[in-house]
Amino acid sequence: MSFALRQSTPPLIEPVSLADMKLHLRVDIDDDDSLIQALISAARERAEDFTGRCFIPRGLTFGLDRFPALRYLTAAPSRSDYDSLGNPTWDGTTHWNRSQTITIPRSPLIAVTGITYCDQTTQTWMTLDPSLYVIDNLSEPARLKPVYGVNWPIALNDLNTVLIQLSCGYQIGVVEEQTVSATANTNGFFTAPLNQGAVALSLGTVVDVLTGQPVTGCSISNGVLIAPSSEANKQVTISYYVPNVPFTAIAAIKLICGALYNNRESFVVGQGNAVELPLAAEALLTPMRVLPFGYFGGG
Repeated sequence: MSFALRQSTPPLIEPVSLADMKLHLRVDIDDDDSLIQALISAARERAEDFTGRCFIPRGLTFGLDRFPALRYLTAAPSRSDYDSLGNPTWDGTTHWNRSQTITIPRSPLIAVTGITYCDQTTQTWMTLDPSLYVIDNLSEPARLKPVYGVNWPIALNDLNTVLIQLSCGYQIGVVEEQTVSATANTNGFFTAPLNQGAVALSLGTVVDVLTGQPVTGCSISNGVLIAPSSEANKQVTISYYVPNVPFTAIAAIKLICGALYNNRESFVVGQGNAVELPLAAEALLTPMRVLPFGYFGGG
């Protein structure tokens, strides 16, 4: 069964900040900031592709050509009666076991936000009632199947006639707060350093300590909050978020980014003829790998 996977909403942030990456690279100038920021994204994408994971939450559209159908067997099982892991999908009696199960192709799954399909009879798009399917988020990769005693509806057997909307990634961590005294500069702005590793998701979360009112018109540059004010030693409370990405993944992303930064052209490892992951990064990421089987069930 073929399937398609497309990003519908991009990640809002990166798991490694520019300041943290520059510290790792021992870079203390700003000339390469744009390059380093792009390489952080490239390294994160490479690590995600290798592991089959999403490190930062995003929306995905998972397309199938039809729902998997329950298939009854009239003969002994053959090689096709086993899934990609070599587990039998035939229960030894009369029918396929778990043949209506759909495996989610990216981990970790946050939620299935909707399922739409093109009905075979009416050839119109319909939304499937969430009460008709269950999600196994304990397994990794996560699984999706109809509730007990119910079959998937019959979708038109055509290209991408079943669209499953997913939210995948490690959820953003708990909001942390930092109260700082900001120093006004000659341009009527004040600056305040953020905690190491802090990533601002919403600059509306900057609040004046004295008035309790939000401070608008703020921006973030190199881990420093910049906000309009002519008041010296202004105190503000900054709310920010830290991604709950495993430390091994963050370390691997830094290693990959460092390899890309220090090798501006194609590089070869060993006797091969292709760019490979740094060995240390591969060692960190391999235990996290969830092979992208993408789809189990009915053939």
